[in-house]
Amino acid sequence: METKQRNSNIELLRIMSMISVIILHYNNPGIGGGLSQVSDSLNHFILFVLESISICAVNLFILISGYFLCRSSKRQLIKPIELIIQVIFFSVVLYIVKICVGAETLTIKGLIMTLVPSNWFVILYSTLYIISPYINILLEQLSGKQKKKMVIVLFAIFSVWPTIVDLSGEILGKEWIGLSSVGMYGSEWGYSIVNFLLVYIIGAYLYHMEESQNKRNKKQLLFCLLMTILIITGWAFLNERATLFTERSAWEYCNPLVIIEAVIIFLLLKNMKPFYSKIVNNLAKGCFTVFLLQNTFIRKLHIDKYINGNVLLLLFHLLLNCVVIYIICWIIYIIYTVITKPFFKMLEKKLL
Repeated sequence: METKQRNSNIELLRIMSMISVIILHYNNPGIGGGLSQVSDSLNHFILFVLESISICAVNLFILISGYFLCRSSKRQLIKPIELIIQVIFFSVVLYIVKICVGAETLTIKGLIMTLVPSNWFVILYSTLYIISPYINILLEQLSGKQKKKMVIVLFAIFSVWPTIVDLSGEILGKEWIGLSSVGMYGSEWGYSIVNFLLVYIIGAYLYHMEESQNKRNKKQLLFCLLMTILIITGWAFLNERATLFTERSAWEYCNPLVIIEAVIIFLLLKNMKPFYSKIVNNLAKGCFTVFLLQNTFIRKLHIDKYINGNVLLLLFHLLLNCVVIYIICWIIYIIYTVITKPFFKMLEKKLL
């Protein structure tokens, strides 16, 4: 989305975030079904750890955006339009394919529904992209001390408190309506513009305070990351005893530990020696297409055949499919770009 050229450290982070999304959906009961079908204790533990590592994927992507988008208040309307059109394009194509193979019947209602870009991430990210210049103006007016205080206050109000409310609801077996600072019906597990704004501001803060901060010790960061993953994993196992919510508080996007995990991973990769890789940068361009299409492929993986077998075979199946799905989606992205590039060039000229 951002116009500035990135080094390959950051582009690699983008790829990692999309690989993590594939892992999350591999485990998701309603998509791949990994966590709902696993019974073997070791496999169960491995999937829990991978889930806890991957759960920061969306936050990581937004954090990167905040780190770069805070540098400029210029925005191109064509950017969110491109995202929305891509959602509609693939929705229509998939609907046509399902009709051709007999999985769907052509109906007026079905056709209309494919034209509705009902993708939570796209809508929230587009909203964030449009309003982010006003956030940037605010941040530019604040001193370093004021920025730090703002991040702490927002983190406490929109991450710590909503998570405490959700966790207490799990423990007591009660849904606290009207107690969360995010919305009447709770935190939305971080699937909200509130969480996107919070993580964006943290990313922007990391950029603004970069020169005044010493680089974090790599060993300290790695230790903090390990402890964070272990705590999230243990928390998630305890969540299994609670049946009030379909989502675990440990794996909420707004969970302070999940946000901290994204920050640590970002700092680890950013503070590495910068490198340039044309392959990495080109692969990173297909991230959004991977996000849109990976569910289609995950549902065809027959995960049930591997989920309770040999743990090494399970890991091989998971990691191989992460790579294969990413490459397939990237190839589709290239084809899509070739097809739509003339249209978007024409549209951009009309919007300028």
